[in-house]
Amino acid sequence: MKITYPLFTLFAFLLPAVLILSSSSGPVEEPWAQENVSFPMLNMEIRHSLEEHERQTQLLRSGATLSTLEETNSRLWEKTFQRAEDISSRLGSVSIALEASPTAYGIYLEAEKIIRNQTLLYKEIEKAPYAVGQVLSGQIRFVKDLEMTLRLIVGLSASSGLLLEMEKTDRATLFSFALSEVQSLEQQSFLLLYRVRQFLEKLGNTQSTLMYYVNRDKEMVRSILSGLKF
Repeated sequence: MKITYPLFTLFAFLLPAVLILSSSSGPVEEPWAQENVSFPMLNMEIRHSLEEHERQTQLLRSGATLSTLEETNSRLWEKTFQRAEDISSRLGSVSIALEASPTAYGIYLEAEKIIRNQTLLYKEIEKAPYAVGQVLSGQIRFVKDLEMTLRLIVGLSASSGLLLEMEKTDRATLFSFALSEVQSLEQQSFLLLYRVRQFLEKLGNTQSTLMYYVNRDKEMVRSILSGLKF
């Protein structure tokens, strides 16, 4: 009796064919490898995207900070300017009360100059609010000095009776000192005005120079294009 092994025979026949096909086709690739995806490049792109997002976030924060700072400076400027205007006006009024002082009129004139300088400074800042940062700290110091000088003048005015009892030379020295303080304030106010004008002039020159080169480059491009034949 002849014994057959059909399954064994079929397996023995198919096994070499499977081995040949597997060796010829190579290892099985993952789907991402078939799409030519590079993980190092992908990681680099992700990192760059995150860095760009962080940079844009920082720019937005910086812009918000600058905007807040400008608003704060503007409010502080308005407050200090109004204070300076009030003190300057009062300084001029108080100086008139110093009838016993030959320098009273001089103090009044210096107070008028201070008011004029401050008015011009305010107009410059009103036209160019971004220039506030150039003089804000100086304006604050100016107002503090102005207040101290006003107290001195008010004290002299209130003590006019006692001043008349002083020696003439001592009285003259005291009034001369008061006048010098007011003159110093006038110089401070003028320097603040000068600083803003210099800043705006320098900025204007820079913009003019930039526009000159821009216009020159435009003319150069027009000249080149006009010489081309299409």
